[in-house]
Amino acid sequence: MSFNPVDASSPEFRAREVLSVLIRDFAEGTKIVYTETEEGFELTVPLPGDRKQKVFITADRRDSDGEELFQIFTICAEANPDLFAFALKLNMEIDYGAIAIKEIYGKDHLVIVDTQLVRTAQPVEIEKSVITLAEVGDDIEQILTGEDLR
Repeated sequence: MSFNPVDASSPEFRAREVLSVLIRDFAEGTKIVYTETEEGFELTVPLPGDRKQKVFITADRRDSDGEELFQIFTICAEANPDLFAFALKLNMEIDYGAIAIKEIYGKDHLVIVDTQLVRTAQPVEIEKSVITLAEVGDDIEQILTGEDLR
């Protein structure tokens, strides 16, 4: 996403700049590859067994009090009503984030999502969320599809 000078003063721009610094700080020296996208950042997290998982982070959300939020999520599988009970039960087992349904590319998907307050976010918190969501998301993907699609 490109920002003109008017955009540069927006809260979303500042949150995105903070996110950029946080990602750079924790990804430096790792094998995590990240790119900036129109929506935020896409991180490819290498996992054991030559697997990988993409994690997305956006900086354009606010909570009900107006606080800026980072939203971190990874895609597990296409949504299927037969999986909803499994997903809801699994929510109580995962340490970070929650399973949700998100429309992506015109289709509903099961995702694991976590949020962080922008004003208090630290590299270690973002890193922990990204790594955990990648690992759990990949485990769920492997269980549900037997593949490494994401």
